[in-house]
Amino acid sequence: MEIKTEEYRVASIIDYQTIRIIFEGELQLPNIDEYEPIAELLNQIVITAPSQLILDLRQLRSLNSSGIIVLATFVIDIGEQETIDMIVQGSPEITWQVKALKNFRRLMPKLQLEWK
Repeated sequence: MEIKTEEYRVASIIDYQTIRIIFEGELQLPNIDEYEPIAELLNQIVITAPSQLILDLRQLRSLNSSGIIVLATFVIDIGEQETIDMIVQGSPEITWQVKALKNFRRLMPKLQLEWK
């Protein structure tokens, strides 16, 4: 599954029991309703209940508050599954990630953060 525009790309890659979701570019949609296709992609992944999920945000240079809400909701949904191990990969050089990704651990304490 993939959503691609000139500004951003969201793609999921399935490898056996692991799903990697890659976010790239600048995701600055004007309101939360505009994030519906991305939220739907994420919801479909929750339904498949993989054993491991990697959320790769290392190439996502910017994300507004509406996008952070969508990702936080996704993290909460994965945490409720209790059978999915989740890894969030972020870049220590991207300011919004350093601030926001630490808060994701509060939403899902067993979430693993990797800084690359």
